Amino acid sequence: MTLSIRKEYETLGVDTYYSDHAETYNNPHAVFALSCLDQLWNKDFKSVLDFACGDGLVSKHLAKTQCVDGIVGCDKFMFSRYIKETHNECFQYSFEDISNGAFELPKVDVIVFSYAIDIVESSYLNTMLYGLSTVSDNLIVIRPNNHVVEHFAWSLHKTVKTEKSRGMLYTKTI
Repeated sequence: MTLSIRKEYETLGVDTYYSDHAETYNNPHAVFALSCLDQLWNKDFKSVLDFACGDGLVSKHLAKTQCVDGIVGCDKFMFSRYIKETHNECFQYSFEDISNGAFELPKVDVIVFSYAIDIVESSYLNTMLYGLSTVSDNLIVIRPNNHVVEHFAWSLHKTVKTEKSRGMLYTKTI
């Protein structure tokens, strides 16, 4: 029997899961996530940080459909696959690195955080969100639930839903 990805995270831990599956992982909700992204997209977004970018699903989609060429990725586990599949620069920072301020990322118009916010350890979620606010004035979060990011640095601007995916655009408040 194959476990759901969520159950595998719980059984193996996120680090072990991605150490074991980095070369084969695919988001099972990709079509719905990309639909949410398209609904939230603003043509003024010219530079993007694909945060927790995985294999580059978001980056490849934006390059193809929105003709965005100022895209960089960031992923602790799948950085080499991202580089191989997108040919974009990818930073190898973890959520904890961002939380601790131990990172150097370029300023971008928007950060896209697709299907990964729910695996961030709660002990450093708030400081990680603050760290991201130093990089961009806009944050798109795509996730499989209705949970809203409640953080002093971010304000919910728009919400969309496609099947099992919810997309939320936040703007920086500080």
